[in-house]
Amino acid sequence: MMLAEKPKRLIKNHRELSVIFFIVFLSLFGFGLVVPVLPFLALKYNATSFTLGALMATYSLFQFIGSPILGRLSDIYGRRPILAISLFGSFIGYILIAFSHSLSTIFLSRIIDGITGGNISVAQAYIADITYGKNRTKAMGLVGAAFALGFVLGPAIGGLLGHFSIIYPFLAGAFLSIIAIFIVYKYLPEPKKRVTSQNNAFFTKEAWLSVLKNRWLLVILLTNSIVTLAFSELEATVPLFAKDTVNWGAIHLGIFFAAMGIILALTQAFLLRRLVDKYDELMLAVVSGIVLSLSFILLSFSKHHSVIYLAGLLLAVSFGTFTTVLQGLISKLGDQDKQGTVLGVSQGLSSLARVIGPILGGYLYGIYYTLPFLTSGMIILGVVTVFLTINWARHNGWTNFKL
Repeated sequence: MMLAEKPKRLIKNHRELSVIFFIVFLSLFGFGLVVPVLPFLALKYNATSFTLGALMATYSLFQFIGSPILGRLSDIYGRRPILAISLFGSFIGYILIAFSHSLSTIFLSRIIDGITGGNISVAQAYIADITYGKNRTKAMGLVGAAFALGFVLGPAIGGLLGHFSIIYPFLAGAFLSIIAIFIVYKYLPEPKKRVTSQNNAFFTKEAWLSVLKNRWLLVILLTNSIVTLAFSELEATVPLFAKDTVNWGAIHLGIFFAAMGIILALTQAFLLRRLVDKYDELMLAVVSGIVLSLSFILLSFSKHHSVIYLAGLLLAVSFGTFTTVLQGLISKLGDQDKQGTVLGVSQGLSSLARVIGPILGGYLYGIYYTLPFLTSGMIILGVVTVFLTINWARHNGWTNFKL
């Protein structure tokens, strides 16, 4: 295995980081464009409520399958070509939907887009190639910020375009995918510092089992997916909760989620950089996890608009901090020549969590309306206990956990 010399400063990589930020933003903006109109397009073909749920879950399910594959391929063939391929897959998916004439075509488009939609893990692997130490966690925050910002602005613009024609958001998504491909080839060089492995075979036990054999890496991967599952319960049940408790409509909910998305983006782009400079990352995980857990519990007792907004603010800040720190830890604990594979597995597990979370949240809400939030709070407290144990064992010399 060839190891490259570590760059002394992150500043040399500002251009590459800016391009990665823009590519992730365009990808998620394009994805967000179709969210408001996809159900209405499916209803044209007499889709049932179950079919709509299955359609929304299809993308995440196939992203669970595709993310580790794309990540591994980027370890073998390079980040740039795999980024371009994934973006082209999104382009095909958008075009298929725009000119679809049946539900089966819409499902096919979501399958293609899901399998090739793992460009987040490839983007994170690119960042891992050009950053080291705490700078890596800061840079991972930029990906999270681009993700949040694109997902906030996308549905707003998609709803506006869908007012004129239901296919306009899909055509816009296809156009943005082509723009992103152009940017990849024009402005994003293959990382010079990328570590290459002597064994570039795709189907090797060594490549895939190395992720599972790393005890601490496996722990962080699982905790990251559990946190994602807990948060995705909220996304599915907050609209019902807000409607039943304070009689919110679509406008209030739109403002609430937009505010959360903007705060999440600001946290990951700016606040996190200062926190990572000042504090140990494991302790940041503990503190942000405690705040996240208490935020869920606060939300479950909310009976007034202001309390719901306060809970949303705390949720956005703590979730943004917690998950970005976890992504930084995952990257540092993974082998340098398998960053794409490791981060692909991470994104795949998160995608699976986003399939399970809304289903679990809806089921719990049917039992009792505060149960999803209380359950999520307890789950996060369990995760915090894991990190407290690791931190205690590390300081007492009982573990070889190293950052």
